[in-house]
Amino acid sequence: MSLLALIISCYAAYTVFKTTRMFRQEIDEKDEMIREQEKLIQKLSFSHVSYCVNCSKIVCREVV
Repeated sequence: MSLLALIISCYAAYTVFKTTRMFRQEIDEKDEMIREQEKLIQKLSFSHVSYCVNCSKIVCREVV
């Protein structure tokens, strides 16, 4: 009987570990996406840089 309880508790611990690892991976991916968006916002905040909606590219105008 105790062997069955041990197996069940090990499986429960493994499931929790696996779920936690999956959530951490999702958080890391979202953090990376946020960092990329912040970099883009930083680039677009310069006065000589703009975003072309027609071609979906960042455009750098010459500063004179």
